[in-house]
Amino acid sequence: MTGLTVLAIVCILTIVKVVNSASGVAMDSGQWIGIVLFWACGLAITILPFGFTLEVGDDYIKSYFFGFGYGKIGSSDIQALEYGDLFHGNLGFGEGLIIRYIVNGQSKTTSIGERAYGKGAIEEVKRVLAP
Repeated sequence: MTGLTVLAIVCILTIVKVVNSASGVAMDSGQWIGIVLFWACGLAITILPFGFTLEVGDDYIKSYFFGFGYGKIGSSDIQALEYGDLFHGNLGFGEGLIIRYIVNGQSKTTSIGERAYGKGAIEEVKRVLAP
């Protein structure tokens, strides 16, 4: 679901609640807190995906969230690279790279989706991390 769809749903449900309360029943503080939390969740779902960036180096990839690095994968750490559906049943997540790698002796899995970064970025990551 795109961010604009989420915001549209939040707006419609808020308008319905406000119109219903305008018919004579005042909203108490609990309902106002609910609306504020509802809006906060809707805005977070809309804005947070824009904070992810991906740096592709000569032999590594590094992920950032609003400028803070949170993951670096070197080509020597790769166990497997697989291109395919990111979620079994393809529930709207699309396709991308599923990467299995080793960190401190433990096997970990991450994914990089086409919908988030684009097909060109996926091809570049595959080129850099492929054995």
